[in-house]
Amino acid sequence: MGQDTEIMSRYTLPTGTTTEIITFSVPDDQPGVQTLTVHMSFLGDPAHQLSMVGYGDDSNFADGLEIVDTKGTLTALTLKLGPRWPNGWTIKVDPHPALTQEGQNLPLTIQPESKDWELSVIVSNGRITTGDPKIKVIRPTS
Repeated sequence: MGQDTEIMSRYTLPTGTTTEIITFSVPDDQPGVQTLTVHMSFLGDPAHQLSMVGYGDDSNFADGLEIVDTKGTLTALTLKLGPRWPNGWTIKVDPHPALTQEGQNLPLTIQPESKDWELSVIVSNGRITTGDPKIKVIRPTS
C-alpha cells in the first residue's frame, strides 16, 4: 500500500506583503506521458519560479506549494493563467469555475486571523489530472 506523500515547494513572501499573484505557465518540454508540469511565478519576486508536477490519473502523489507569510499580512491571493496557456489545460479550485484561458484569474481572500490556510488545486491537460496538490499559506508563530 503506497503512502500519500507531498513534495512541497516553498516560497517566502517579502515582509509586509498583503497581495500576491501566482502566475501559472506551462513549460514547452513536458516531462512525459504520465506527468504534467506547471511553473509558478510570483508578483513579489517575478524572477523566482517554482514548479508543480502531477503524476498520472488518479494518483495520490502530487507536488504542492507552501507560501510562508512570516508577518501574517497576506489577505489576497490570485491564481492567474500566464501567456501561451495551452488549449485543453485547466486549473480548478472548488467550488470556483475552472481557469482555462490565458489571462484568466481567480482572486481568493485569506482571513488575517487564519493561522494556516490551504486549498486543493486540480491541474489537468486533458489526458492527465493531478492527484491532489495543495497551495498552503503558512503563518509561523513566534
